[in-house]
Amino acid sequence: MALLAARDLAFGHHGRRVGQGVSLALEAGEVLCLLGPNGGGKTTLLKTLVGLKPALGGMVALEGEPLAGVSAARRARRIGFVPQSAPSSFAFTVREMVLMGRAARRGLFAQPTTADGGAADAALERVGAGFLAARAFTAISGGERQMVLIARALAQQPRLLVLDEPTASLDFANQDKVLILLAELAAEGLAVLFSTHHPDQAFAVGTHVAMLRDGTLMRHGPVADTLTAENLTELYGRAVVVGEVDGRKVCFTRDVAGVGLSG
Repeated sequence: MALLAARDLAFGHHGRRVGQGVSLALEAGEVLCLLGPNGGGKTTLLKTLVGLKPALGGMVALEGEPLAGVSAARRARRIGFVPQSAPSSFAFTVREMVLMGRAARRGLFAQPTTADGGAADAALERVGAGFLAARAFTAISGGERQMVLIARALAQQPRLLVLDEPTASLDFANQDKVLILLAELAAEGLAVLFSTHHPDQAFAVGTHVAMLRDGTLMRHGPVADTLTAENLTELYGRAVVVGEVDGRKVCFTRDVAGVGLSG
């Protein structure tokens, strides 16, 4: 049984459809990478898959149960969602932000326990942000905020981690740290779903890839079979070349590949 599955899913905003006909599945230990151009519906699809937006048609199932019938509390114990950003008007400390993830385990208004504090501290250390614990969330950089949001989701101890462009605000080194973390979490049995504008990230850590364009799922399958130059060219509307560097696949547009360097 798939941990998360969508069948003929239609999704959108306030009743207006953005996409439809999406069918996919995600098992424990898999990393599904969602690719697609800007404005194609990736964020809306992710929010529908985790229950933050209602499906406009078809169905999403969590562990075989229709997601629409799963309470918010039960969803939060199974799904950790990391948005692109989380603006805050209050100067919560970083540790307090991560502790909010424990509400899925103890109730929204219950006082944090010693175990909750330990889980929050462990999550911060896991993403390399333990040194930020006492800092105000509003006073740290955008990249640091992203790492804290990942820690908050991990503190929930979910079975499925869904991330909306988790590396978008990170520098190159921290992008690499996030990708390594996602691969490690999948190896430990979590199911991971994340969106990105970088196909190279799917080559690096993905087991499966879904290609979304204008709300339509063009391709979905194992990375090795699906992430081809032809499919990427169709997805982005530009000629794409897939090459290999030190045994790792990378991609770039044909125009970039043809640019020479002059000294």
